[in-house]
Amino acid sequence: MDLLYIEATSKTPLVSFNPFKGSLKISGKSLIDNPENFFISLFDWLDLYVSQPAQKTTFTIDLESFNTSSLKEILSLLTKLDELFQANNNVVAHWIYEKDEDVMHELGQDYANMVNLPFKFIEKKPNFPLSV
Repeated sequence: MDLLYIEATSKTPLVSFNPFKGSLKISGKSLIDNPENFFISLFDWLDLYVSQPAQKTTFTIDLESFNTSSLKEILSLLTKLDELFQANNNVVAHWIYEKDEDVMHELGQDYANMVNLPFKFIEKKPNFPLSV
């Protein structure tokens, strides 16, 4: 099984899925008009991965902005990983959010209530500009 790596653009997130480490990460922006076309390769990869998962799987979601249709796709990924968890595999979701982003934190909590896999909420440290 190969690594899945998709570089971020102004509208699509960075995707880094490493089957050997069990590390799956989506970060950046997901502002895609037709996200099904983008996410199909992620679902295809995940279908292969669940047949031979790593000893531990960590799915990290670190989105700074998104649209509603992208959120549906993220929930579908979580549902697929929840199936892996329900089959007695070690799976955890890491939901990254900014301290003052209540909407993003609440969204993660909503997702955590929709699936059974464990969620860990991680507050992102602010990036302070360097003073000159």
